Amino acid sequence: MKMIDIYVSFLDTNTMPAYNELKKKLNNMQMPLSTIFTHPFLQQIRHNLSSELSLFEKLVASQIKISKWKFKDALFFICQSQADIDSWKFKFDFSENQNTWFALHSWFCKYHRALLSKFRLYFRNKLLEDSRREFQIKDKLSFSPVDYVETIQKFVSESSCFNITFVLQPPLTKKSEGIKDWPGVFTCPQAEPPTMHWPNIISLITDNLNILDMFTLSPLYYYDTKVNTTYFIIKVEVRMSVVIMFMDKKDKDDSIVNDFILNLVSELRSSKIFLMLKPQGSYYEVLNSRVEEANVEFV
Repeated sequence: MKMIDIYVSFLDTNTMPAYNELKKKLNNMQMPLSTIFTHPFLQQIRHNLSSELSLFEKLVASQIKISKWKFKDALFFICQSQADIDSWKFKFDFSENQNTWFALHSWFCKYHRALLSKFRLYFRNKLLEDSRREFQIKDKLSFSPVDYVETIQKFVSESSCFNITFVLQPPLTKKSEGIKDWPGVFTCPQAEPPTMHWPNIISLITDNLNILDMFTLSPLYYYDTKVNTTYFIIKVEVRMSVVIMFMDKKDKDDSIVNDFILNLVSELRSSKIFLMLKPQGSYYEVLNSRVEEANVEFV
């Protein structure tokens, strides 16, 4: 069933899911529901599937907009998906079927909270600029399970790290016109990204796209003798890279640095949440039960 294929597509944590294609599939799958489930006895199944597909599509849309650094669009879909999650409490009686809708709702909540955490990191400067806007969404952001800013600040303070910056790469369809097309989304501990290193960073990313686009958990390593700086670079999104800099020569296999990168990137990619969908994962049986309930092939 194609619904299962959608969930399974998230399982390969060594590749980046094709979120745009997934969003189209989820949208297309909602269209034939009214013609497939025509019998009155099947109306509840149609309603349940429609709610599931609609919520999943909004979560994927949130991920797409966050990864493209589109604040208003990302906030819109984050709030829309939160509203859908809240409405499930009234649509479904979780007490009657704890192993299906309750578990699926729980998985959607975990994914939504992971996106909230990433939203707070990527748009931290935007939120700090407007205290009124920050206050308006404070309640929603308070549900985010991971404080990435605190995690990054702690690593910087406990290591000799000079700077950690998230760099947004321009779209492949757009010809880069220089440094201004490579904004620093978030930087720590300085208030502004270290632009003196920007030519190096841009060159390292563009010259090694074949490696970075493999989305492994092993960072690109480079030590520049001219400026006595070590760079660790890894992609979190298709267009978003994390750059970790040390103003001395660091060992490529430094366990502290590599463990930090592994944990940070795995969380930002929601890898642990997606792994819950594996056969041994806590939500695999839920997906099987969804197939048995619907038993429908979308075309």
